[in-house]
Amino acid sequence: MKTAVKVVIGLVVVLVLVVVVGVVGVISYADSIVKEAIQRGGTYATGVPTTVDSVSLGLFSGEMGMTGFDIANPQGYSRPSFFAMGQSDVAVSLGSLRSDTVRVPYIRLDGVEMSLLRENGEFNYQVILDNLARLSGDAPAEEAEQQGGGKRFIVDEITITDVTVVAAALGQEIEIEIPEIALTDIGSETTGGVLLSQLQGVILKAIMDAAVQSGVDLPGAMGTALAAGLANVPEIADIGSASIDEVSTAVSEKLGEMGVGEEAQAVVEDLGTAAKESLDGGAKKAEDAIKQGIGGLLGGNKEEDSAE
Repeated sequence: MKTAVKVVIGLVVVLVLVVVVGVVGVISYADSIVKEAIQRGGTYATGVPTTVDSVSLGLFSGEMGMTGFDIANPQGYSRPSFFAMGQSDVAVSLGSLRSDTVRVPYIRLDGVEMSLLRENGEFNYQVILDNLARLSGDAPAEEAEQQGGGKRFIVDEITITDVTVVAAALGQEIEIEIPEIALTDIGSETTGGVLLSQLQGVILKAIMDAAVQSGVDLPGAMGTALAAGLANVPEIADIGSASIDEVSTAVSEKLGEMGVGEEAQAVVEDLGTAAKESLDGGAKKAEDAIKQGIGGLLGGNKEEDSAE
């Protein structure tokens, strides 16, 4: 009897060890798959080699950590890296992992450095921008094949902190410190989300845009050239519009509950529409809508009143 018990205990121990080894193997294999997908997506998005030191995927926690993400500069530039990042944290909705569209509550990137260079009369970022331009709209079928069956992502929030942009041209080098960049609502249910390469493109474009908008004069006419280059890259994905719609509608409904008239509620919705149009590039429409909305809220358009 004792011998039989020992045999059973021994079998249980062996089974536990097999399960533990199997789980560790699955996690390690999953890490390598995610790492390879990120590297492929980055290389496709930018047209230059993209590497990752390590990826740690929590299959049960729904969180992922990544260190040593690096996008190389195009050949012929003095600095080896165009983009380098210390670490990142990503939260994933576990229930969506099996679906074609993965829900991502947040992405947090920290310790980011980007180099903007002008050497031999050429800008390093132009190669990146030319490749990012391919990612707008519907991605080609071959891109989906390169990214693990075309998994798409809907991201609620991206926060990028401790950003340093180094700009060097014509013997002058400056550093721009950007404390934080925040993006919301990347991708949507209606568009089916964004591919991994498109997501990386959104982040790179946001950082370059933040450098242009920082107010710091970039050397060697770089600021003007970069702004023009960014303007030629169509929007890679819907960003932020959905949250503005939701906020303006919610405020309008709240005003109705408080007994505020329909005219004031309509003004709030108009302001929300104006903000959305501003994000979509309709600055003139946004300005007109805001003026009209504020005039209505205050009880009339002053210019019209004075004309009468």
